[in-house]
Amino acid sequence: MILLALMAIFDAVLIYEAANPGEMSSGKSTAIGTVVAETINNIAASFGEKQPPITDMNSFLAFFRKLVGHYGAFLLLGIPSSFFFLIGFNNKSLMWSVPVNFVHGLFMAALTEFIQLFTPGRFGAWSDIGIDFAGYCTSSVIISIVFVAIYLTRGRQTLPASKDC
Repeated sequence: MILLALMAIFDAVLIYEAANPGEMSSGKSTAIGTVVAETINNIAASFGEKQPPITDMNSFLAFFRKLVGHYGAFLLLGIPSSFFFLIGFNNKSLMWSVPVNFVHGLFMAALTEFIQLFTPGRFGAWSDIGIDFAGYCTSSVIISIVFVAIYLTRGRQTLPASKDC
């Protein structure tokens, strides 16, 4: 139930953020992105770099917005969702729960972009759906691989013991 609640909270936050007007969303990401850019430039300067690595702030902020606001947000959503769909059901349900996990990610990516079509100062984009879903898939695939590796490792450890009995 905790995983389902976390997944629902992440879904609600993403929907809320998608419904924020453009200037509010841009203001948040610009403030955070500027701090990150200045930090990167200060670290480079402390290592003796004469030319700061980030000179085009507009390009960096656009990249930062896509990386954190889209890819990163859905990367985080994929964590509780994947755990919920992988361990929240019995082994017989695994055949459908894994595809449903990925459908959930694609649905949320499409829904948040659809909401932005009707939000002042925001624009839904197919490329953003792809970025969102890529973030979701990244965490989902990593968690699924770890889950399968643990499952196979446990299975191999129990097989020899059952043959000896």
